[in-house]
Amino acid sequence: MLRKIKGFVLLAALIFPSALLAQEHLRDVSFGVMPGDELSIRVFTSAGEQLVEVSGTRIVDPSGQIYLPYVGTLIVEGLSAPEIRDRLEVAYSGLYSTPVVEVASRIKVNVTGAVRTPSHYLMDPSSTLIDALARAGGVGSEVDLGAYAASDPERSRFVRDGELYLLDLRPNSPDPSIFSIPIQSGDWIHIPIANRSRMRERVQFWGGVISVFTSTIIMIALLSGN
Repeated sequence: MLRKIKGFVLLAALIFPSALLAQEHLRDVSFGVMPGDELSIRVFTSAGEQLVEVSGTRIVDPSGQIYLPYVGTLIVEGLSAPEIRDRLEVAYSGLYSTPVVEVASRIKVNVTGAVRTPSHYLMDPSSTLIDALARAGGVGSEVDLGAYAASDPERSRFVRDGELYLLDLRPNSPDPSIFSIPIQSGDWIHIPIANRSRMRERVQFWGGVISVFTSTIIMIALLSGN
């Protein structure tokens, strides 16, 4: 029996090596910020007084930069929040005596398809795949999204750094650990619409056309009778 189990595990590894390797690869994330991410910056004096004139929220622009009062533009793309903090402390040390800088980042993640609220979201860098799905309202169903939007999470698309991965994101996925995959800036999660929903949409559309046509014929007949 043990030999059979070992054989099955080996067979599974041979059949699904790319899926297993893909998941391991996706767990190795980058914490560097990207264009569209949000940085919350707070600068304090050594006495603990916040310098409101240089504190605030900044969005990383398409060129990977942010603009800061008295400092100008600073390239932050690819840097983590601690690395940005260190650079800002150096930049502001010429203006303030031993400034203390706090930097928190929120990364941009796109969730589209058969979810309740598809959009791009700014999330904490420690978020996981399930956090992103929950933020978008969860995977869609015919109950909460209407008859046209039953989801097919078994064939979900996950795009990172230009690479496409197919993931099984069903609630009863054979590998529940997939939901703990950490997200990184720029990730795109797409939950496709099930084929049966597209067929139902066509049936309902043509049913509506026939209904309108039939009503028109009846109306013409009634008017002709008068």
